[in-house]
Amino acid sequence: MTRLVCQINHYRSSIDGTEQPYAILGHSPGKDPAACVVLLHPSLTDIGKEAFIEYAFGEMARWRSAIERSDRAAVVVIPRGRGNASWMGPAGDDLWNVLEDVARFHPLDSDAIYLAGEGSGATGALQLACWHPDRWAALAVAGPTID
Repeated sequence: MTRLVCQINHYRSSIDGTEQPYAILGHSPGKDPAACVVLLHPSLTDIGKEAFIEYAFGEMARWRSAIERSDRAAVVVIPRGRGNASWMGPAGDDLWNVLEDVARFHPLDSDAIYLAGEGSGATGALQLACWHPDRWAALAVAGPTID
């Protein structure tokens, strides 16, 4: 398998044209389409860029061994997601922008895009799975905050 890439990338927001960060961990791009896990952060409020980067590097450290052991090309993508924790409005647009940006560099297997989240990210994952069931191969949530 190819070497691992662990970095913070930026995309240009379709909402306001600003540069927004996202994290990516995975095998360097190759010919084979990669499976993709989209991980939604657990913050209830708009997570600042510095706090997001700290969170993202912690999560990438946790996912590293799973990606290293994978027998196929795979990436974990962590969008910052501005706005509220339900991933509606700007956060939802950020998610689609991130997936478009990732696909420019990594061929993604459209049948192997997985959605995961914990806390408020789990709530957002549940909502996104309901709103866009055709986009996700599977869903994993831990401790959604539902009221």
